[in-house]
Amino acid sequence: MALTWGITGNGERLHGGEESAAYRLDGHAIRVGPVGRTAAESEWCHAIARHAAGTLPEAVAPVPAPGGTTVVMVAGRPISCWPYVEGS
Repeated sequence: MALTWGITGNGERLHGGEESAAYRLDGHAIRVGPVGRTAAESEWCHAIARHAAGTLPEAVAPVPAPGGTTVVMVAGRPISCWPYVEGS
């Protein structure tokens, strides 16, 4: 899945969040969403994040895949890639 965005290397499991798993990989956060969440629903949420990131410096937008979408479906789960931002 991370290869879709050209990211390789060993991942580190991140903790926190509500309904997804996330892994830090090569300066990015790979988000694994819940089973049953559609690509369309995730893309809609990502469009809001992209809009916010256009005007708010603290907002982060997902990284588009080569085809322009921000979601890849794997085994019924939406996978997305985000810039990793250090935080607590």
